[in-house]
Amino acid sequence: MYLKTFLPGRSVSAVRFPNLLLIVALVVLSTLITTSNLQATDSNDSTRARRPNIVWVMGEDMSTELSCYDHPAVKTPNFDELARNGIRFTNAFCTAASCTPSRNAMMTGVYQNRTDTQDQRRRGIKLPSPIRPITKLLQESGYYTALGCGFSRKLDLNFETEGLFDGKDWKHRKPNQPFFAQITLYDSHRHADNWQKVTEAQTAPIDRNAVQLPPYFPDHPTVREDWSRYLESIQSIDAKFGRLMDRLESEGIADNTVVIFIGDNGRCHLRGKCWLYDAGLKVPFILQLPASYVGRLKDKALGSTDSDLVSTIDISATVLDLAGVKLPKYLDGHSLVASDYEPRKAIFGARDLIDEVMDRIRCVRTKKYKYIRNYNPENGYRECWYVQHNRPMLAAIQELGRLGELSPAQQLILKTVKSREELYDIESDPHEVKNLADDPKHAVKLSSLRQQMDRWLKETGDTGLKQMRSMNSPEHAALAKSFANVETYLQPLRTELQRRWPNNRTVRIVAHGHSVPTGYFRDGKVETFKAYPHLLHQKIAEAYPNSVVNMIPTGVGGETAVVGVKRFADDVLALKPDVVTIDYGLNDRRVGLKATREAWASMIKMAKSNGVKVVLMTPTGDLNANIFDESDPLSQHAKQIRELAAEHEVGIVDSYQIFRDHATRRDGYKDLMSQGNHPNYAGHLLVAEGLAVWFLPSKSHD
Repeated sequence: MYLKTFLPGRSVSAVRFPNLLLIVALVVLSTLITTSNLQATDSNDSTRARRPNIVWVMGEDMSTELSCYDHPAVKTPNFDELARNGIRFTNAFCTAASCTPSRNAMMTGVYQNRTDTQDQRRRGIKLPSPIRPITKLLQESGYYTALGCGFSRKLDLNFETEGLFDGKDWKHRKPNQPFFAQITLYDSHRHADNWQKVTEAQTAPIDRNAVQLPPYFPDHPTVREDWSRYLESIQSIDAKFGRLMDRLESEGIADNTVVIFIGDNGRCHLRGKCWLYDAGLKVPFILQLPASYVGRLKDKALGSTDSDLVSTIDISATVLDLAGVKLPKYLDGHSLVASDYEPRKAIFGARDLIDEVMDRIRCVRTKKYKYIRNYNPENGYRECWYVQHNRPMLAAIQELGRLGELSPAQQLILKTVKSREELYDIESDPHEVKNLADDPKHAVKLSSLRQQMDRWLKETGDTGLKQMRSMNSPEHAALAKSFANVETYLQPLRTELQRRWPNNRTVRIVAHGHSVPTGYFRDGKVETFKAYPHLLHQKIAEAYPNSVVNMIPTGVGGETAVVGVKRFADDVLALKPDVVTIDYGLNDRRVGLKATREAWASMIKMAKSNGVKVVLMTPTGDLNANIFDESDPLSQHAKQIRELAAEHEVGIVDSYQIFRDHATRRDGYKDLMSQGNHPNYAGHLLVAEGLAVWFLPSKSHD
């Protein structure tokens, strides 16, 4: 018997047998003592060492255009391999159709419209107690949290991000410490010419003639090129994902690592990102588990396809569950590996502010139906600046629209007004181009989904819809009953705007008031075409492409209504307007309520006696006023303007309430102001959207 390592400097053959027995006994005793001590002191560490590593990879702005999702024009061998070794979910959906709100929800496991993080890039939000980011919970459970790991370190969250991750790479963790890594693969995010660079780097370029376009895209060379570059960006992401998987293998940790791949929101194309159609919400989701964890998936097997409805907040809950973290009761997500797992019957989505465009939309989707509710139908499918400058196919589609060469499905992208409600049969209409909301055959289903939506809004306390709720307060509602009817007040004018040459005429709209409608911004700088009268003009031109409209601001900086009434006949009525807006509330504080009431009433009466329609404007904000204090002079003037609109049965745009609601959601409205009492472009845009409701086609109010 030759044991070669017991005694330093001596071979076992030189040791007599009795001594060998003694040595063996001592070694065994020492081992037992050491093991006992380790079990007594490090049992928690031992348990944690056995927990899986978790790598969560997000593809930027991408839907399910992968070869393993039956898109043969795309070659994604690494994602295909992941699907063969994991589970491919075919009905996974984000809670929002743009990066920031979607990521806010995933990082908390809670709907973004529960935490007031529903807007695209509005920083500084404090998460309501007890909601916390999932990485904080993982850290407290002993996980090392890493962001990027050699790839994009994008976070894009509206709340505090300090301390969310321990480092940039899992290689910095302690020995045997489990890790959670969040990685973004960025190539499919679209900005400037990055897709062109991706195309130039392709080793297996997409065959432009082989791609299949969605039916709402026209078959045009520019469209095919645009679509193909998107697909090539996915191929580029696949290659990077392959390098990541190679690293896990080379480090010998693949067998104890959970790998998750999803998109952070839908594809970066028209009718995709920003919108609540499946192209904007549906994402790839592939889950690969270590062999020892597969049994936790109820009725699922590796290499299989699963059609259960999954929300990305469910993935957040699943991560915590796999890590051995007790799931907080506040989570909206449900763990996919829970012993009591039951498939969802529906998923929900929301869209709010994206860059400069406020467009509140909510949806509920079952396996068969999608119901969409548009709170700002007058916006149509207006895209934000970012989209307009990063979608080459948009200009081609607009030109084909002018030439009358688009099918009904392809014309949807150019609609200037949305339906208030949309209902789609996903099974028979997967591209959501046939709205069934007005079809009597589907009235029962429409009613059912409305109720389901309302329950969800109530359960979440939807922070994005506070404006609608406050505008329906009892006091406001009582006054609103006497305002001019938004459906009928300007209907004759809408008819006129729809006429074509030679049967049309010039429609004149005068914006009377002080510096705000004139376009004063900061330090006396005037930007007329960024002020709400001309922003309204733009909306009217988009809605009525054959109309001829003169938009005429007659404001004077620093003026009050008491002065403005004196020139009303010469500067306003002499222009023979069809409509006049009146906006003096900010400056009227200098002369008091009584004098200004008389001046406003006089202007209203003069306009009405000359057949001119009137829309009153409550004041935009003043950062030196307390917008929430009803006794503040500015609040008092806003209230008086509402009373005047009700008394004289004319139109009104409650700019003051719009700014107040914005301040409620965002802890102030400084972001709407160019200086203390002058709105910036974003502030003017909100006012213009309020005005547009009166002018745009009546079907927008259905």
